[in-house]
Amino acid sequence: MRAGNTERSYADKTCGFLPIHLYDNEELERASNICAAIISFGFEAMGLRIADAEPLSNLSIQDMLDAARVVEAWNDRPRMYGASSSSLMVPDDRLTAAVYTLLHYHEPDATTSDMDEIVVRFTKPLFARDVTHFLLVGARISEDA
Repeated sequence: MRAGNTERSYADKTCGFLPIHLYDNEELERASNICAAIISFGFEAMGLRIADAEPLSNLSIQDMLDAARVVEAWNDRPRMYGASSSSLMVPDDRLTAAVYTLLHYHEPDATTSDMDEIVVRFTKPLFARDVTHFLLVGARISEDA
């Protein structure tokens, strides 16, 4: 609440005007599309939709991470007091890295049901034994065809 004003309080990040031209542009649209494509991989893992690898296939991991930062800046933009606003979904950096790894280390010509490759791994001692952690990229042929 502002000093001396008891009738109205202002939320954080509010201002008297919204410089929309600084936020809503083609870069935001591209970044939003990239983020949505990354998030769709998480949704597919939950059985909610089918992910499309095409929009991300030629992007670097830096392009994907930069897109998330652009959308985060949009979500953190100043808001008009009393006006409705929207936010866009931002993928976690771990999901972004996992999607990048899947797209760039998968076997594009998988023809058998078991095409697995351990992309990275590390071993960590646990009590008297070692535990090996790994990131596996694999392929399975659908039996529905």
